[in-house]
Amino acid sequence: MFVRNNPNIDFDALENEVNARIETYKQGLNPHEVPEYDAERLQRARLDMTQLQHTNVEGGLDLLYTLEDRDFVYYAYNYFLGRPPTEQEAATRTQRLRSGANKTRIACELRYSDEGKNKNENVSLKKELIAYKLISLPVVGRFFEILSIIVSLPTLRTVSQARANHEYRLMESLKTEINLKNQQLGELANSMQEQEQKLKALKSGLADALEALDESQKAIASSRARLSLLEQKQSTTPRIEQAPLSMEVATYTDDSLYVAFEEKYRGSPDNIRERLGYYLPFLKDALNSAATKTSRTVVDVGCGRGEWLNLLKENGFEAVGIDTNLHNINSCREHGLTVHHEDAIAWLARQEDESLGCICAFHVIEHLDFSQLNYFIDHALRCLCPGGLILLETPNPENLLVGTNTFYLDPTHVRPLPPGLMDFLLSYKGFHKVTLHRMHPVAADLMIHEQTEVARRCNQLFYEAQDYAVIGIKP
Repeated sequence: MFVRNNPNIDFDALENEVNARIETYKQGLNPHEVPEYDAERLQRARLDMTQLQHTNVEGGLDLLYTLEDRDFVYYAYNYFLGRPPTEQEAATRTQRLRSGANKTRIACELRYSDEGKNKNENVSLKKELIAYKLISLPVVGRFFEILSIIVSLPTLRTVSQARANHEYRLMESLKTEINLKNQQLGELANSMQEQEQKLKALKSGLADALEALDESQKAIASSRARLSLLEQKQSTTPRIEQAPLSMEVATYTDDSLYVAFEEKYRGSPDNIRERLGYYLPFLKDALNSAATKTSRTVVDVGCGRGEWLNLLKENGFEAVGIDTNLHNINSCREHGLTVHHEDAIAWLARQEDESLGCICAFHVIEHLDFSQLNYFIDHALRCLCPGGLILLETPNPENLLVGTNTFYLDPTHVRPLPPGLMDFLLSYKGFHKVTLHRMHPVAADLMIHEQTEVARRCNQLFYEAQDYAVIGIKP
């Protein structure tokens, strides 16, 4: 068995000693006493060190040997030395385990160290120590190490099988849990889908309710207009006819009917406010300029429901509205706005020269014949102070659908006014820096989506700006 290459060693006696030790190990080995790999038991051993300390020696070692890596080092120190390892000790012992060192060897080193001898008199690892010393012999140590591995194979096989069985049970448990979670996720997804459908139904119902509310508000506004007109007819004397050069439309005197017409076609107050907000920067630039000699009075001719007056008031301007529709006047006054119920040209004729900062008229000038328009612009130029602004918005007949159809929805419209005409007229009357602003194109989804010249021209003629504004400054 041995290579007898050293005359100073009694190889016969050494071989007899080895055989006797092997026989002793075989007699003391009982594979059925090898502990089963139990994860719950391992967790209890990790959490309750007192159990490990007070159990019998063999049971305590069995629990200790089920631990791995840094856990083994930490609890081995507690078991044999009664204290946790320092960071350096833990790092060193853990690195040795990871490099292949045997747990028994580390246990023997701790047990039979000077500190371990004083702490663990009742813990005996003599067999393990003898095996450790034999393995440490310079020449035959390798043989004893191989021999100990061969002797330990049955135990290692039992432990390995126990661990494999435990891992199998763990995998099956995980599969069951995953299936349960997947089932729960499926139920949750179905529940979310049902909630989304209910939410869609609620949104649809809310939209219908809002639409119905909007229609009700329009009906209420129309009814109020009719009631106001009836009360006015009962409490006032007949109106005096206006002068020939006035802005009043003699052929259309039913205020309530016109209010109802505007409610249907003009748009909601919020929509009108959003559109009119485009012009605020022009007013601020003109009226805040050092070159402008003005109060901050802005006159809104044909103020209607007062959307523009509210915007002006919120932005610090002194806003005055002029309208011939009594219902609109009453509505504006209810909201605390300053308005006058009279013809705008008559009102302007009474104002002092250079007394106003800005004169606005949104969708008014298309209601005038040319002599009235001339008279209105002349008075506006006279009443505006130097640097004052005139702002006129009207339907854009460059859009053929507007010029041939939608313009005539309002029976009080007199004639479309092309942008070129208004540009020329303001410039001719004496306004400076006259600019045109084409606005409110048709929705993009209604246009022709083709990359051809015909499509481009059709979109330009039928779907471009539906309105335009002309802005001029008094020098």
